[in-house]
Amino acid sequence: MTIYEVNIRALKEIADSYETWLSTHINEIIQLDGFISAEWSLVEEDQETKDLEEAVRQAVRLDESVPHEIREAAAAPVETKLYCIQYRLRDRESLENYFTHHVESMRQDGIDRFGTKFAATRRVMKLYRIFEPTAEE
Repeated sequence: MTIYEVNIRALKEIADSYETWLSTHINEIIQLDGFISAEWSLVEEDQETKDLEEAVRQAVRLDESVPHEIREAAAAPVETKLYCIQYRLRDRESLENYFTHHVESMRQDGIDRFGTKFAATRRVMKLYRIFEPTAEE
């Protein structure tokens, strides 16, 4: 089994409309040959990540080589929502078929609707092992 994971950060200002669109988008993808299912999770951001982002904003604000407009923009934290979608596919060939025949138009639809108000990263995994609790007698 192949797992195709997409991690998305969307601005809170578009979250409601983005979630509506994303639900339809996921349903369209899992109709494609070789897709088995998808899981959509809301990601809880840890304090370490928040602290790192604040440190970066602080560094940008203090760096006088950075243009003034960018330093001003860095002064206010950006509120976002984080999503993780894990698609389960029959095999890697099914994913390659998606990449070859569908990915460009599917991704472009989100870009056309939401522009730069979201960002996505992706990774591919091959299921290695599943562990389950043993039954107690």
